[in-house]
Amino acid sequence: MSEHISALLLVALLSLVFGLVGESDYQDALDEEALYCQQTLLFKRTGGQSGWPDYKRIREEICK
Repeated sequence: MSEHISALLLVALLSLVFGLVGESDYQDALDEEALYCQQTLLFKRTGGQSGWPDYKRIREEICK
């Protein structure tokens, strides 16, 4: 019986850890997307003097 409980606790713990890591990865991707949008807008507004060019060619699609 205690082996079953230990196995269930292990599965629950692993699920929690993977869920937290997945959420962190998702937030990192959102942060990167926001930075990309800010930098490409800066590039556009400054005529290329500052910021990043739209090297991924996705600005119009993802930046609103």
